[in-house]
Amino acid sequence: MRFGKDINVGKRKVATSKLALSSAIPNGPVGQPIPRVEGPAKVTGLTKYTADLDRPGILWGKALRSPLPYARILNINTSMAKTLPGVKAVITARDVSSRLVGASLKDMPVLARDRVRYVGEEVAAVAAIDLDTAEEAIALIDVEYEELPAVFDPLEAMKPDAPIIHPDYASYEGPRTKTPEFRNVQTLVQQSKGDIERGFAESDYIFENSYQTHMVHQSYIEPHACLVDVDGAGRVAVWSSNQGMFKLRSELAEYLELKETNVIVHPANIGGSFGAKDNLSHVPVAYYLSSLTGRPVKFVNTYGEELLASSPRHAAFICLRVGVKKDGTFVAWEGKTFYNAGAYGAFKPKGSMTGALKAAGSYAIPHTRIQGYCVYTNQVPCGYFRAPGEAQTLFAVESHVDLIADKLGLDPLS
Repeated sequence: MRFGKDINVGKRKVATSKLALSSAIPNGPVGQPIPRVEGPAKVTGLTKYTADLDRPGILWGKALRSPLPYARILNINTSMAKTLPGVKAVITARDVSSRLVGASLKDMPVLARDRVRYVGEEVAAVAAIDLDTAEEAIALIDVEYEELPAVFDPLEAMKPDAPIIHPDYASYEGPRTKTPEFRNVQTLVQQSKGDIERGFAESDYIFENSYQTHMVHQSYIEPHACLVDVDGAGRVAVWSSNQGMFKLRSELAEYLELKETNVIVHPANIGGSFGAKDNLSHVPVAYYLSSLTGRPVKFVNTYGEELLASSPRHAAFICLRVGVKKDGTFVAWEGKTFYNAGAYGAFKPKGSMTGALKAAGSYAIPHTRIQGYCVYTNQVPCGYFRAPGEAQTLFAVESHVDLIADKLGLDPLS
């Protein structure tokens, strides 16, 4: 490489190439605005999202959702819905595979089979010639429930007398972090170093406190939507507001027991996701409806459905116990995080919430013990929302550091 002139940087002298110097030439790319390639189409309304797509003979799909947080399904009567003019198909759990879905922890039915586990869980689905007819058909489906005691708090759900939300949990396919020995716990991650009891014994002060964060929706503008078209040869074409096209294809093919080459996922523009649009959503249900009717089927959530039954950030309880010296040096740190994971763990790609391992922050601490529990409750199933689980634990960590500094009369920024 030919080198140009030397440039002094502080006390160092470095050689720069002519190529590097060219980036500093006036009117070059540095310091100049570079427009986003998709910008003009978006601001002029030309960009098409999944909800905008159309196919010849398209049908509208709609799902009937549970009004109860926990109940047995005693009977589903779909006869009136099936006879409504314009309705082309009605399905329940009897019409779909009994296989469970999930990225890592496979614990969720496509349609509720014997019981519902949260308000908003899908019990039946219809395909009709238009959205109004689909919504009318849903209202005509009669479901008989036997309500069961529900639990909404993760700490209460772990108690010995709490109702068991997933009686068959031990048989579920899942990650190494599965914990059948605990009541209503989906997964447990943990790590430690040093000798925590010794650390607390050597500490001058011990500070203990608990923190709580709430469930948070990702607030994307575009709701979940999908379009599925099954041809006569069993090949599946999918359009979906989904951030992981290859993951969607592999999960769908596995559930349907198809070759991946028979599943074609068409990339679609996404109107925001932030981690939420990383699951199958209505795609399997749309597949069954399309297979029955021989026509493409489209689902588009309302915003009511988004807030009722999407995959928001986990609420969490974080309990911290920290031992310090008089000068503020950390000696021992114990952190326990209890995530309110909701009724299913299917939306978590890794099955666990590894953000729990951040419950000691980034501090140099010789003795630590960290545990993170994802707990089943009868709430909406939660999923990822940027840095999964970390926003909750790091909020608690830094709040606790401020508390300790205040009590010791120290500057937390020093």
